Amino acid sequence: MLGVIITLSQIVNNESVILRLAAQRGFRIHIRKPDVQSSQIAALVDPEMAASYSVHYHPKVAEQSGCGLHCRGDQIEIFRRLLPPDTSISCSCHSWEEVEQCQGADYVFISPIFDSISKSGYRSGFDYEEIASRLTDKKTKVIALGGITHTNIPKVKALGFDGWASLGSVWELDNQGNVDIEKSIERLNKLTMESFVKLQYITRKNTTEEVLSESLAVLKGGCRWIQLRMKDADHQTIVETGRQLVELCHRYGAIFLINDSPQTALEVGADGVHLGKSDMPIEQARIIMGNKIIGATANTAEDIVNAYNKGADYIGLGPFRFTNTKKNLSPILGLERISNIVSSVREQNIMIPIVTIGGINLDDCPDIVRSGVNGIAISGAIGDCSDPENMTAQFLNSMKE
Repeated sequence: MLGVIITLSQIVNNESVILRLAAQRGFRIHIRKPDVQSSQIAALVDPEMAASYSVHYHPKVAEQSGCGLHCRGDQIEIFRRLLPPDTSISCSCHSWEEVEQCQGADYVFISPIFDSISKSGYRSGFDYEEIASRLTDKKTKVIALGGITHTNIPKVKALGFDGWASLGSVWELDNQGNVDIEKSIERLNKLTMESFVKLQYITRKNTTEEVLSESLAVLKGGCRWIQLRMKDADHQTIVETGRQLVELCHRYGAIFLINDSPQTALEVGADGVHLGKSDMPIEQARIIMGNKIIGATANTAEDIVNAYNKGADYIGLGPFRFTNTKKNLSPILGLERISNIVSSVREQNIMIPIVTIGGINLDDCPDIVRSGVNGIAISGAIGDCSDPENMTAQFLNSMKE
């Protein structure tokens, strides 16, 4: 699915930090600022990732910067002639009739699908049965806008949309009216997990140098989610490694988690923590972690429901098969049981992201993806191979929908 981040309408300090991070993760950026000069708009377009940006109201900026243009539906044909042929052109719609009139666009927004977060009183008037029916016969990509949060993105996908766009669930401002970078990143992390993070790499080594080396390789291979797991290292080594690894991950726009310890996660500045079944209770970890990511290990549907109800953000479901990476292994699940567990949970309308873990090889990926999980977690299959960068790329390619 295409994920779109829309800017605030005014110029705000620190905004470009969030925009660049979002672009690195695969989001499309829409710069929508009705009363801002073109020079200020152009300054927000990252030249290294211009193709990931679209601007509203400023066709000259689109032409000169090499980014996309968001325009009115009746302007699509005009700008198709004036702008370079590979320019992404989009527009906004508020009815299915308008969608039909925008066939020349690369994609269209339709809103509000849910009650708006950023516009008070802007309520959805769409019927979900009609949405599903209309999207079955769509002739252009349709993006859901209005009230999008990380909790309803699965519903957007189930309805048949090609993507979603969000404004209100991304941005948080501080007391001075600047973008609160930490809190906005926490919000962006939740949206990232729902849409883009298919592969989590769990580190395999126990020295700082080895962990940084393996992590750099998987980041270069395209992985954007790393969990630091150093079971045989002392606390100080974990902290020193974590502090360096969080900088490396954020340089690549990746989410970074610490295994087992919320306190250590906070100490090193991680984006979150992953908790095993015998670790600190989720509700206690939430008090410590605030709005940061909390993952939880599960072996049954009951485990998932329990973790969801206690506030986990994602599930590590496994083991898929036997693995010597983890001691005290839970019962092996296999493909059929994982598929049944996921179906059982989804039937209860629990749409929490689920990542399969445990002894997974490259050949397993297509079947695992078809089981309904959101992604996979890998350690040995990448960490023990001779070319982890290339193997990471192969895993990501095998999971493409």
